[in-house]
Amino acid sequence: MKVVEMEIQLSQETGGEDLAGWKYIKDILLRLGTDGMSSDETGVADRQTAYYVKIIPWRREQVNKVMEILEDTRIDDSDLWDPRGGKPLPRIRRYAGNALKSQRRTVKNLPRALYSDRWLSKSGNAARVKVSRDTFQWVDVELKGYREV
Repeated sequence: MKVVEMEIQLSQETGGEDLAGWKYIKDILLRLGTDGMSSDETGVADRQTAYYVKIIPWRREQVNKVMEILEDTRIDDSDLWDPRGGKPLPRIRRYAGNALKSQRRTVKNLPRALYSDRWLSKSGNAARVKVSRDTFQWVDVELKGYREV
């Protein structure tokens, strides 16, 4: 959330074109809450410590792209890292086959657009989470100031 708040503030101060995109990302984060965020498992990759990101089966697959934007922005902006203590570690994402699955609780009462269609189509899942009737339009976020790392 710190990344998003700083980017919103920066866009407001500079009249940046990305303000609406960052506000949209903030809305997604607020709706998902902490249980809607990926968790990590520490491991080793290329002889250094790394985090293996666990997938959340019930969450819309495109949310992963939003999380990557946040992580890349946090790494790119040195103001978001405290120079004391540990440095950012690589985060390894595996979205298919051998991906680690999160054990976090399923967030209930979200708009349909935030759930995975594949997951919702499995028997009983839609009723179990009580999909909200809130209207929420999924938009693939395009940020002009964001560059993929």
